[in-house]
Amino acid sequence: MEMEKRKKYALFTSVFWVVGFLIYGEMAAANRELLHIPWNTATVFLIYGLVGGLLLGGLVSGILFFTRLFQRQKTVTKILLCICFPITFMLSCLIGILSLIPYGIYNIIMIKKGV
Repeated sequence: MEMEKRKKYALFTSVFWVVGFLIYGEMAAANRELLHIPWNTATVFLIYGLVGGLLLGGLVSGILFFTRLFQRQKTVTKILLCICFPITFMLSCLIGILSLIPYGIYNIIMIKKGV
């Protein structure tokens, strides 16, 4: 992957991770009593924020993965991917969520090396 694409990937996923962290953490902390969560507000904010950040950052990672995969396919494969879009989208988002942290670390190492 080119250096510019690596930097864009790191920027997009980190921005969406921070946004997800803030949104989900604040929503859970504000509704702690309503959801009957027994922990204190800071713990709820941190745990739900980390999960929300992983969710939004992973969704962006999966979408970037899917668009790069889609661009390299033949026309017949593109048609099949469009027909099976719910399954394709679900799998690409799942792959994005699961690979966000490992690929993010790898990406940062490659940016530092200048590769």
